[in-house]
Amino acid sequence: ARGQELTSYIMTGITSINQYGIEIASVEIKLLDLPEDNKDAVFQRMISERENIAATYTAEGNSEAQVIRNTTDKEAALLISEAEKQAEILKAEGEAEYMKIMADAYNDPAKADFYSFTRSLDALKNSIQGGNKTIILDKDSPLTQIFYQAQ
Repeated sequence: ARGQELTSYIMTGITSINQYGIEIASVEIKLLDLPEDNKDAVFQRMISERENIAATYTAEGNSEAQVIRNTTDKEAALLISEAEKQAEILKAEGEAEYMKIMADAYNDPAKADFYSFTRSLDALKNSIQGGNKTIILDKDSPLTQIFYQAQ
């Protein structure tokens, strides 16, 4: 197919020599090949061109991948930041609710004594953890008062 195109091209180009009395009836190409001396150089050039094209595609792909990574990292950072903000808001709301509950509890004298006693027990429990310990309590301590009331 390619040889026929080349033959057709040559035949149309040589009609201009008819004015000199020369007529070419047929042109055929039997074999189109490179000389052995040039073959390696031509193949190396073809390989080099293909490698350059591949390198260009690789560079473009890497560039697009970096843009995608940067965009994703930015979106992730924004989502994390928003989540942390929401967490802080919820934490603050929880602490405010805790403070309100505690204030309500301490405003009632009966509850205030109970919570004070409970906190004293928690403090005592935390201080005696971890082995044999001796605790010295003041005789006016709420914990000591329990022992006096039990008698």
